[in-house]
Amino acid sequence: MSHPVSRARRALFAALLLLPSACMAAPRDHAAPPSGATERQGALFGAMLAGDYAEATGQERAAAQYDMEAATLDPGNRTLLRHAFATALLAGSPDALRLARLMPGNALAAMLRGNDAVMKQDYKDAEADYAAMPKGGVTGLIRPLLIAWAEDGTGETGRAIDRLKSLA
Repeated sequence: MSHPVSRARRALFAALLLLPSACMAAPRDHAAPPSGATERQGALFGAMLAGDYAEATGQERAAAQYDMEAATLDPGNRTLLRHAFATALLAGSPDALRLARLMPGNALAAMLRGNDAVMKQDYKDAEADYAAMPKGGVTGLIRPLLIAWAEDGTGETGRAIDRLKSLA
């Protein structure tokens, strides 16, 4: 089964292949798009396709680099941002943390931000990041443990133990 973003990229590529014939049929009195926009669009699709190929061939680092390039070229595209974050995370790229800061509602991004804060011994920020994780689902199982860990780091050991007792 192919990745949904990959299917979307293939559809966009197919549309681009049909674009020249559609342009030939269009009236000539329309102003042409600025050449910079066309070049940026080409770079965007090139990065997307290269990222797909790298991902399909198991080249995680290259996939992360290309996906990061695509997300940078189209910063408002949340799908590209999520995909770039996932590939950066899988590749162990430092870009994953930078992207995580742009994804406030993502559980993995909150966990990564919290873990980074713990590494810097900033337990208050870690606690806030862990508290932002969803209470339900799989993350709901580890959320209280992570919050307790951060609470202990701030010296609130009693509060951390009480939090863990409630899980029993």
